[in-house]
Amino acid sequence: MKTIFQLFVSSLLLGQSDFTFRNISVEDGLSESTVKVVFEDHRGFIYFGTENGLDIYDGYKFRNYQMHSFDEASILGNKISSIYEDSNNKIWIGTVLGMSKFEPDTRRFSRPIELEPGAGRAIRNPKTIAEDINGNIWINLLDNNQLFQFSATKDTTVCMNCEKNDILFNADITVLYEDKNKTIWLGTDRGLFYYDLNEIIFCGSGRGGHEFLQNPITTIEQGEKNTLWVGTTNGLAELKTTNRIEEALFYQHEPNENSIVSNFINDLDWNSKKKELWVATKNGLSQYDPKSETFHNTQVTPYANSIIENDISELIIAEKSNKLWFTTENYPGINCRVVEKDPYFGELDTSFTHFEHDKQDAKSIADNNISTFIEDRAGHIWIGTRENGISFYSFVKPKFYSIKYDAENEWGLKNDKIFSISTLSSGYLWAGTGFGLELLSPDGIRDYDMEKSNLGIRQILDLEIINDDVLWAATSDGVLRIDLNTDE
Repeated sequence: MKTIFQLFVSSLLLGQSDFTFRNISVEDGLSESTVKVVFEDHRGFIYFGTENGLDIYDGYKFRNYQMHSFDEASILGNKISSIYEDSNNKIWIGTVLGMSKFEPDTRRFSRPIELEPGAGRAIRNPKTIAEDINGNIWINLLDNNQLFQFSATKDTTVCMNCEKNDILFNADITVLYEDKNKTIWLGTDRGLFYYDLNEIIFCGSGRGGHEFLQNPITTIEQGEKNTLWVGTTNGLAELKTTNRIEEALFYQHEPNENSIVSNFINDLDWNSKKKELWVATKNGLSQYDPKSETFHNTQVTPYANSIIENDISELIIAEKSNKLWFTTENYPGINCRVVEKDPYFGELDTSFTHFEHDKQDAKSIADNNISTFIEDRAGHIWIGTRENGISFYSFVKPKFYSIKYDAENEWGLKNDKIFSISTLSSGYLWAGTGFGLELLSPDGIRDYDMEKSNLGIRQILDLEIINDDVLWAATSDGVLRIDLNTDE
């Protein structure tokens, strides 16, 4: 989103090996230094759940929201545990005191969930929030593992695992997951379940059931089309689903190089750009290519270019910058896998970098105790820490770097007037200038250009690149669509 881009960078270039972080603290507008949740809504606004309220960054400034005891229109509780955006673009916030719904347009909170008096139950400290196909809100609590379903149409809230006859009674719910069809999947210590036609169904037995899915579930990830990837303590499952399981494949460690590196899976992330799955395990990283049906594994080696340890806790693919970020079980800080890419010859070399806080370096990460991290839609990484606020890493250089027209530079900018910029994942960027369209390399070298007169326009107003394939240009004379593969 341009709003995120504008705060830290201006007319910048991609820096693949420049790892500096912008650290954001209370002095910059945060309510509190302990950031437990980082979330991006559909508009690109970033939400920070802290120990002392909710902070929303709109690309220009922070807005802070805290509970006021006698104001029902304020957030219910200051210690934020979870944040979720529903299909109506309303924001649900879980705190140690309960649930609030935030209306971004009016900036007001409501408290729609009320349990019956005397029920002896309370929705406090939600771990995960999801929404099903019928618009019901699902809430899994952190402290007592209770699972609730809230129906706004019926104005009812039902506990799904509180009674002895409930199928999930006394089950340890490890994952509450909403797939792209809004089917609710529940990973537990007893295996995998899903919700269909007002019923929770067990996937480990019965018609269409699979014994493998009785293994404890650790993580669930949406893949290509209707594929669902399920990590367990005993291997990986690939499920073809249409609101239920139609087909299932299972992968377990075997003594060969094409096998998954370990059966104990901690985390999964699907790279929608490259159509591949990344697997964090107790014994290394696995990269799975469904087309070739092969695993490529990474483990600790005695060489300098090695991951720091094999027990990988969490990971995310930063698709715009082609970086893999991950944390490990026994080492503080965060790690990054980088594939140096030449725009003409493709991938050249893979390197791993481990980052820890350095008191002498203001541009190191803010703290070693990482609580959460996400990639926003602009490709930037936001890292929440448990004691020292947020670290922000931009895949464009987080420094001001100037590129100017120079009449003596045959390969530089042709015009100093810059109207819009849009970047490619390779690090190249298109600039709309007083000359027309100019393609610049990460080093500021002009690689290609299109003059305004040849484009039949007077001025570029705005640029947007879609999937590195199509460049849309808003101009004073209409809209241009340029296929970047054919230049047509």
